[in-house]
Amino acid sequence: MTIKLGINMEGHEKISSKYEYDECTESLFEAISASARLTNFSFLVIDFVRNEMVYRTARLAYIEDTSTSDRKRYSTDPYWAYMKEEDHKVMQKARKEYNDLVSSFSLEDKLNHTIIAEYSIYLKGHEYIIAQKFTPLKYTEDGKLWLGLLCVTPSTAKTTKHIAIYGKNFRYGYDYEKGLFLPYNESIQLTSMERELLTLAAKGMTTEEIAQVLFRSTNTIKSRRVKLFKKLHVSSITEAISFVSNYNLF
Repeated sequence: MTIKLGINMEGHEKISSKYEYDECTESLFEAISASARLTNFSFLVIDFVRNEMVYRTARLAYIEDTSTSDRKRYSTDPYWAYMKEEDHKVMQKARKEYNDLVSSFSLEDKLNHTIIAEYSIYLKGHEYIIAQKFTPLKYTEDGKLWLGLLCVTPSTAKTTKHIAIYGKNFRYGYDYEKGLFLPYNESIQLTSMERELLTLAAKGMTTEEIAQVLFRSTNTIKSRRVKLFKKLHVSSITEAISFVSNYNLF
């Protein structure tokens, strides 16, 4: 089941702006729905011309479990509605800086980049850290963002101060003190050993099993793992796998 909001997809009616949803857009929504079934991730499509959510998968992680007592603000992004006020201000600032940065991108980079943010939402007195990825789907003829896709998953992060943009040949990290996106630390490059270690760990292998496969001692694997955690600023192998996957470092 998918939910299409504010659109007559059967008749392909024109929306209030000069842009219209056509058969190609409907096929796009159907493909996103199929991805949701395969992954159990939550997906949303935001129309930035109309400033509203126009598509969502049937179930949105966490959001379906909210209570009437949970604090909520209006937002086209339902997850932003449940952030603390100070966190919300940071995200609004980061979004403005993101828009300014992307405006300088080539058309190819505008269409082929991702921004990921890890932040907290507060429901029923509990804090939940989520990872939210965003990528553009369509731009208007005059180069403005029209449709964008959001993907939300639970996060294994211990801190929420993590926002980054990455594309084919670039990465930017958000500097919370300066309030700017700066070129990503190029020193974060995985060695072949680190890639092998993470690949095997992602398959569920233990430290001892990884040591056997790589013909190394368990102490060597443990030592390499500690150094990797420091490099990525994470505290567990699960976080490390999530980090390199999210930022295309494999």
